[in-house]
Amino acid sequence: MRRRTLLAGAGGALIASRIGTASPQSASSIPLGFCAPLSGTNAPVGQPLLLGAQIACDQINAKGGVNGRKIELIVLDDQGDPTRAATNIRELSSRGISLFLGPATTATGMAVIGLVQSVNGVYFGLTVNDERLTHELFNRHYFQTVENSYTRGNVFAEVMANRYPEITSWTGAIWDAGVGHDYWNDVAKALHKYYLKIAKRDVTIIEPVFCKTGTTDFKVQISQLLQAPAQGLVTIMGGSDGITFYKQMVPFGLAKKFSVFLDGAIDINLAKALGRNIPPNVWSGSHWYYDAAQSNTLSQELAREVIKRTGEVPHGFVGVGHLSVTMCTAAIEQTGSVDTDTVISALERMKTTTVKGSTYFRKEDHQIIANSYLFNLKPKDGPPGFETNETIVVPIEDAVNPPEPGRKWSQ
Repeated sequence: MRRRTLLAGAGGALIASRIGTASPQSASSIPLGFCAPLSGTNAPVGQPLLLGAQIACDQINAKGGVNGRKIELIVLDDQGDPTRAATNIRELSSRGISLFLGPATTATGMAVIGLVQSVNGVYFGLTVNDERLTHELFNRHYFQTVENSYTRGNVFAEVMANRYPEITSWTGAIWDAGVGHDYWNDVAKALHKYYLKIAKRDVTIIEPVFCKTGTTDFKVQISQLLQAPAQGLVTIMGGSDGITFYKQMVPFGLAKKFSVFLDGAIDINLAKALGRNIPPNVWSGSHWYYDAAQSNTLSQELAREVIKRTGEVPHGFVGVGHLSVTMCTAAIEQTGSVDTDTVISALERMKTTTVKGSTYFRKEDHQIIANSYLFNLKPKDGPPGFETNETIVVPIEDAVNPPEPGRKWSQ
């Protein structure tokens, strides 16, 4: 694990996206279909993904495109709805598009994984981290562009056991949905494993509180957590749900209840939303941290461009959107083809430098192998109200589960 102390901050909003019906593309361009939630409660997921993809396309096109052809991003909003996501994939396919970035949530990913195979496309899963898509539901048309929840659970638990061997009781505030339950189970099992291995003591896992997606009032869950005999709190709620939870817990004193907070879903948006009200010891997981590697030119260029366009510190999902375009276009450039089988074969054998450093898809199950990130936040006087105290960069080769395509996932 490599560590750097970093300062960060900025406020503002994500840029507006070009959203609409897929339109015919130029014969001289290479179209990439982008499908993610750009409105609704899951918009904080889709908007930074789109921003990263847009910047990647702009950067590639400014250098002459791919083999002389410009990249054209065709953008559709699925609003996080599985039916709409499937409709969007069909529409993009009807326009002759076979390279798809997204959908980006577990529900929408499940809805389209078989469909993408039936239309003979290539699907980059963006922020879908469900192990089923690389196990029992795996097909060769799908590429998972983030580490799965098992891997992130291992990364999180190893860091916590190293940093806080004295914090041996944990509970959680978790989405009451399949992805939330699975993610929590992965984290809880990993906490047991790594505390025994590193701290030489076991942890007590206290039943978490579960929160329905779209919850606007967390008083009941906050009251339950105030009574929980735990020292550490894991939160697995993304988008507006997670931000609302953290905002509401501050006036009730929950921020002072726990010694450590481990956020698995909100990323830098948590700090942007809370500012000086952020609890004093929060760690947040990220699929890309904008200033974690000064030596990575691609990462630094992306961070500067995001700040230039938005005035804000970038969310980790920006890196995922950028990485997906980078990997897809590298395969096209290498082979000189957009043929589905050719692109898949290239993705299975190549290793490419992305904003996350050396990156490749594992051939057996198309799980991405790249760095994972955790950063520690704390309040700060003056704008933006917070600072990033420390970042930990974790290569995931040792944390990722072994490839088992076609088999039901089990730890």
